[in-house]
Amino acid sequence: MGSNRPLTKEEWAEYWATVDKQERREYLRTRTYVVLFKVLCPTCAYNAENRKKIIYDCPNCRIIKWHNCSIRQVANGELQERIMAKYPTVEWIKAYDSSRAERWSWKRHEARYERDIMGNWVPHE
Repeated sequence: MGSNRPLTKEEWAEYWATVDKQERREYLRTRTYVVLFKVLCPTCAYNAENRKKIIYDCPNCRIIKWHNCSIRQVANGELQERIMAKYPTVEWIKAYDSSRAERWSWKRHEARYERDIMGNWVPHE
């Protein structure tokens, strides 16, 4: 059991430092997005460009998560440009808010093509 003794100056400072840290973390979490994006491996990128089937559970493709992304940069497309400059074979990008609701998304090949019954990409008509 704990005692009822008052906190020392050092313990009090440590307590408030912990509270401030938690408040800053919560402030940052509620005012930024978490961005997920899929980077295609060379094989899947080739298949996507030639309208062939993309393997969506390919072990060589990577799904990357960036935390604390600016809402303004996501909305005006600046973050998308940065991601595509660093990873040119991005297939999709999705932004989630603090409640894990999807707030923004972009898809490369699915915007230009649709999948037929066999799973191949065909142009939108």
